[in-house]
Amino acid sequence: MASFVVVHPLLRRPRPALREPCWHRGVCMKHQVADAAEPPLEHQPYQSPAVARFHDEQRKLDVYIVGTIHGSATSASDVRNMIRASRPSCVLVELCQDRLVQMMKRKAEEESKSPHRDDRPWDERLAKLRDKYGGTGPAALAVGLTSIYTLQARLGARPGSEFLVASEEAELQGIPLVCGDAPASATIRNLYESLRPRSLLRTSSQVARRVLATLFARAPPNGVNVWRVLLSGAYLKDLVGLLAPAFLISSLTLAIFNSLLEAAEQNALVALASAGGQAPSGVSGDLANLNIPEWLADGMSLFSFLVLLACTIRFFEEIVLRRDEVLQNSIREAVELRRKNAGDEQTTVVVVAVVGLLHVNGILRGLERNA
Repeated sequence: MASFVVVHPLLRRPRPALREPCWHRGVCMKHQVADAAEPPLEHQPYQSPAVARFHDEQRKLDVYIVGTIHGSATSASDVRNMIRASRPSCVLVELCQDRLVQMMKRKAEEESKSPHRDDRPWDERLAKLRDKYGGTGPAALAVGLTSIYTLQARLGARPGSEFLVASEEAELQGIPLVCGDAPASATIRNLYESLRPRSLLRTSSQVARRVLATLFARAPPNGVNVWRVLLSGAYLKDLVGLLAPAFLISSLTLAIFNSLLEAAEQNALVALASAGGQAPSGVSGDLANLNIPEWLADGMSLFSFLVLLACTIRFFEEIVLRRDEVLQNSIREAVELRRKNAGDEQTTVVVVAVVGLLHVNGILRGLERNA
């Protein structure tokens, strides 16, 4: 598998000396940073239901996987506390370099209160999107997904706040920040291809079982109980606010999709009825007047349900399962890169990986299988 590990160049700097106070947002970090360095994490852990741990004594490796609800203030707090407590060798985020750069640009614009306005004509902007994502379909899909984050921001949320906190803490402590995700453009293209009719027809029961296992299987011993996290107080409160834009856009998309399916179903039933000598009384689309067999109408409804189910499974496969593998490989590559640069095989490498909550157990199982 191709390597996607990128160490952000702005963060390749030595760690600050612990003897001098480090100021961050007006708070002296001297004692917090010094205390986090010693004793080791197993003696002074940061407890959170959203953090999983992978420990390999033989390979001298500790990986703390912080599961986040994207844009959640509680998750951002988890990330900050975990990095300060563990004093890791590197911090890995579920971002590609392009997304990290764009996120930092938006943050700088917000702080300067001078948002960038794109005054280019629509056709020029669309052409650029098509070039970036490899076609009109993937570009439209990218715009749809991005609109969720845009709505969240307009409603007062901070999409990606957990990643911004990770970058801030890494810079504060002089820790390398690793972008461990595949390029967003490649992910969007793969997702678009997986949602095409030919791909939907190849959706296998094995993929469906993997999706169900990810959602409902018992968490590994050192893993995260996803449902417990989602239904706990602070996380649940954040989740409700963050899901509102996604719910609105998903509902609109589903309504459009259902309308298209119903139109296709209606046209098919009208054609079948006409072929059987039951001409419709006007092309009004009133199916009640067509005397269509009940089993045929039920079959079309079942077909619509199966199409939506296949879309959901394929979406989950591309966005969660395949990226679990990418992030696992990125963690291993980041560890090897860190060892190579340090030239020390005996010191334990500590990695804090900041990822979406649904990735945590998949990454943990992958690391355990390859231990």
